[in-house]
Amino acid sequence: METKLERIWSVLLSGNQGAVSDSAATMATQWWHTGWQRVKDHYSEEVRHYHTLNHIETMFDLLEEYRDRLKSQDAVSWAIFFHDVIYNPQAKDNEEQSAELFKQFAWSCLRDKPNMTQMTYDLIMATKHHVTDAHKIPDSFGKEDVHYFLDFDMQVLGWPDADYDRYAEQIRQEYIHIPHQQYCIGRSKVLSTFLQTTNIFATKDLRDKYEVQARSNIKREIERLQRQIES
Repeated sequence: METKLERIWSVLLSGNQGAVSDSAATMATQWWHTGWQRVKDHYSEEVRHYHTLNHIETMFDLLEEYRDRLKSQDAVSWAIFFHDVIYNPQAKDNEEQSAELFKQFAWSCLRDKPNMTQMTYDLIMATKHHVTDAHKIPDSFGKEDVHYFLDFDMQVLGWPDADYDRYAEQIRQEYIHIPHQQYCIGRSKVLSTFLQTTNIFATKDLRDKYEVQARSNIKREIERLQRQIES
């Protein structure tokens, strides 16, 4: 897995690195030689159980499957690498911090691609709420990169029962610092917002593939959490 992701990183960096100023040269060199290791170290932190390199790999698997739908494969690829690079379950600004780290990287290595850099930054920030008009309007489908990117990120909700249950337990482990009943109450509220959203998945491709299973999974987890609250 790491070899696959490192190869994707290297190809992206080789294809995107442009000329940099003297003041940026040192930092660019650092990102060139140590960037993948820095990203890998973040995704390998002990606190992580779901938001790991496995999650990144599954997103890239979907990118490969739907790459012909994307307008900027590079922007989506960088967003995949950086969207959870900062992840502290006790913080509320992980998306901002992840986007900021991407900006530091882009300032060093992508200075000649400001449009793509802004697109990537916006994609990362979109993960803070995971809601677009296509999520809110009945019979509406999203076709933009942001819609596919967010759907890639949310694919786990539509996994088969056993895989979803394993994901749910991994999330619990990431929030193990929260007392169990308090966690059950909070997690139930978060999951309920997905059921209240008109569409969990924005694109037709991913909605057809995952929506029904996702709603079934979420309902089942809420029921389990409610039983634990009441016990």
